[in-house]
Amino acid sequence: MLLGLMVTGPAWSATGRGRLAISPPWQMFSAVGRSHCRLELTDSAGQPVDRYGPYDAVGWWDAPEEVTWISTPEHARALAHSLCPSTETSTVELTLQCPAPSGWGPAMHESVTCSISPGG
Repeated sequence: MLLGLMVTGPAWSATGRGRLAISPPWQMFSAVGRSHCRLELTDSAGQPVDRYGPYDAVGWWDAPEEVTWISTPEHARALAHSLCPSTETSTVELTLQCPAPSGWGPAMHESVTCSISPGG
């Protein structure tokens, strides 16, 4: 009986057909990870910008926390500005999408202008 409830309970709640008294309503972002946004960075030519390379990190697991976990648009802009010297481009395009209770929120697209001084 308990095994049957454990298997079918979450599926029953997720389909919206009903709510079992022992299971809460389904919510995409309810605890872990609800404050971390999805970030995509590209240069002015449309090529992906490696946000981990300047930190000598192989991937997200090896990078500093402030580079891996993006939680606000301001944080994303600051990261894009900090990556400008490693891109050798005039702008960095960022696409940011943060979680909402019902799924992902709308994507925000923005261009960050890099201040490239003459002579590098």
